[in-house]
Amino acid sequence: MIYDKNIIDKWVDIRFQKYPLSLRIYIKKTLLVMPSIFFSFGSRIWRILDENKYLFYFYYQFPCKNGLNTSELRDKKIIVSLTTIPSRIRYVQYVLGAMMRQTMKPDKIILNLGEELFTDVQLPNLIRLFKNTGVDIVYNPDLKSHTKYYYTMKNYPNDLVILVDDDILYPRDMIEMLYGSYLNHPNAISCFRATIMTFNFDGNLRPYLEWLLTDSGFIDRTSMKLFNTGAGGALYPPHSMHLELYNIEMIMLLAPKADDVWLKFMQIMNKTPQVVVRPYQGLITVANRQTQKIALWHSNVSENANDVQIKNVLKQYNEYFGKEDTLIKRIHDSDPHSN
Repeated sequence: MIYDKNIIDKWVDIRFQKYPLSLRIYIKKTLLVMPSIFFSFGSRIWRILDENKYLFYFYYQFPCKNGLNTSELRDKKIIVSLTTIPSRIRYVQYVLGAMMRQTMKPDKIILNLGEELFTDVQLPNLIRLFKNTGVDIVYNPDLKSHTKYYYTMKNYPNDLVILVDDDILYPRDMIEMLYGSYLNHPNAISCFRATIMTFNFDGNLRPYLEWLLTDSGFIDRTSMKLFNTGAGGALYPPHSMHLELYNIEMIMLLAPKADDVWLKFMQIMNKTPQVVVRPYQGLITVANRQTQKIALWHSNVSENANDVQIKNVLKQYNEYFGKEDTLIKRIHDSDPHSN
C-alpha cells in the first residue's frame, strides 16, 4: 500500500533518482504524513456533515399548507405535544415542520412552554409563523420535562396524545404508523423505541443501564416490561394513565427530571402495557452538541439519575394496591419472560 514506508522509499528513489538526496528525503516525509492529513480532514468533514445533516431538511423550518387535519372528522383527535427550553427554541421549528408534513395529519400541534422560562424570551420569527398557521403555543407553569405532556393530557383527556422531543426530525409516516398500532392495540401505549425492564435474581429491578434493547420478539407485542424512551415518539390513548399522573407535588418530589419514568409507572398503576411498532431506526437529531450537553438525558442516564427517581417512585407507589399486587409484580409477571 502507498502508506507503507518501504514502498514509498523505493518509489521516490526510482521516480526522483535524478534529484538530490535531501529533496528525496523531504518528498518521502511529505508522502508519509499526507495520508494522515487527508484522513483527519476527511473524518472531520464527515463528522460535521453527520452532526448537521438536519440542514438538508432546511425547508422543515417553514410551515406548510394543510399541515393540520381539516378534512377528516375523527372521534378521537390526534394531538402532537412537545416542550422545549430557551436554549433549544431555535431548533423546534424543524420538529414542527416535520409534524406538519406527516402522511397522516394531526388535528393539533401543541408547543407547551414553561412561562417562568420564557418570561423575557422573544420567540424566533419562524416559530411565530407556525403559530399563524395553526400550531398552538401555550404558556403554563413550568414542570420541567413534564411540561411536555401534563397540560395537554389534562386538557384533552379523551383524545390521542403523541409525545415528541424538541430535537428530532421524525419520519413522515410516524403518526400513521403509531395510529395503525393504536388500532391494533387500543389499550396500549404505542412507541418506536423502548428498552426491556429486567430483574435480578432477587426479584428487584436491575439498574437502568442494564436494561435490554427491544428485539424482534417484542415487536407488535404488548408487555408491561417495555419502557418507552420518549425520543422515538409515542402515542398515548385516552385514560391510559392512573389519575396520580396529575399529582404535581409527587412529580416534583419523586421524579422531577424523569417524565418517562413517571409516565411508565402511571401506566403500570393503570395496567396499561406498551407495544413497539417496528424495529428501531436511527433518528436525525437537530440540536447541536452544546445544547445536547444540557439535555436531561445526560443527567438521567449517564449520571444514573433515572435509577434514583425509579427508586423514589417505587418507594411511594409499589404497594399502592397492596402487598399482593405490587407494581414490581405487575411488571415481572406480565409475560413469560420473567428476567
